[in-house]
Amino acid sequence: MKNSSIIIKAIVSLEPLQSYSTDKIESCQVMKRKKSIFEIPIFETDVDLNRIDVPDGLYKRMWESKIKSNINSHVQPSKETLEYLIDKISECFSELHDKIDAIEFCQIWRNKYEQSDFQGYHIHSVTNWSFIIYEDVEISKTEFINPNMSNILNQCHMPDSKDFPVKYVPNLESGKMILFPSWLPHQVLNGNVGSTISGNIKCHVKGLTFK
Repeated sequence: MKNSSIIIKAIVSLEPLQSYSTDKIESCQVMKRKKSIFEIPIFETDVDLNRIDVPDGLYKRMWESKIKSNINSHVQPSKETLEYLIDKISECFSELHDKIDAIEFCQIWRNKYEQSDFQGYHIHSVTNWSFIIYEDVEISKTEFINPNMSNILNQCHMPDSKDFPVKYVPNLESGKMILFPSWLPHQVLNGNVGSTISGNIKCHVKGLTFK
């Protein structure tokens, strides 16, 4: 008898679910079977731009589209600015489970965007959290990418899935800040005119990263 492989395909229609009564649907909702795992926290908050003073320094054309940036000038914001940002960031971090005893600003810089400027897919390395303050751009053009994008696109049955989104585009105007894990991939779409202030933060825990 020859060896043979059998492939069984069973396609079951889910249409009968649509005929459930409202009571049954409400019962399913109350049970809340669904859980979201591996959550990625980010924060979106207002900032007072009048309390943020970041010097200009020397601007150079950087990255793929040659954006004007003072990232290499290592500018030093005022003490009042740093204290204000610490307060705003600490308010956000208070909602996290992990303990953070102190934060360290690694770098703060300003980018000046012209209409055709963009930034490609990237992360911020050797740091823990990063932020973007939308200074005088009309609307944010930052696009965050799901770290599992390739697996989702390869294996998800639904294009543009609402259960497994591959990107997030915040809708933030001037005077807003977004705070996110530095390892979260993101890019900046073109079409913006104006400036943003970005920064990187290291988090410290007493007894673990400092005495």
